Amino acid sequence: MFPADSPAAQAIAARRQEQHERIVQTLEAAVEAHELRALDAPSAARFLIASWAGVHSMEAQSGTPAEAAATLAAGVRSLIEGLATPNTVTDDRRLRPAYEAALQRHGLGPGLDSAP
Repeated sequence: MFPADSPAAQAIAARRQEQHERIVQTLEAAVEAHELRALDAPSAARFLIASWAGVHSMEAQSGTPAEAAATLAAGVRSLIEGLATPNTVTDDRRLRPAYEAALQRHGLGPGLDSAP
C-alpha cells in the first residue's frame, strides 16, 4: 500500500470519482428514459462500485475469469430486472429484446450466471 496523500492515491481517487459520476449519469438517464424506476442514483452508484469490487476480490481466488463473469452477470441481471419499468421488461418480467441484446454485447448474455 501507499500513503493516502501520494500522487498515486490521488490519481486513484480521481478515477474512482469519475467512475462514480459516469454511473450516476447513466442511472439518471435510465430513470429519465423510464427504463428504471426512480432511485437514489449516487447511493446506487456507490453500491454498484463496491459490489463489483467485492465480486472481483472474492472471485480472484477462484482463478477462473468465467466465475467472476458469471457472478457479475447474475448481479447485473438481478439489478436490472429488479429496477426495471414496463418499458424494460415484458409482463412476465423478462428483459425486452433490445436490453437482452445489450447485455449480450457486453458479455452478460444468458447462461453466464449458470456457468460451471
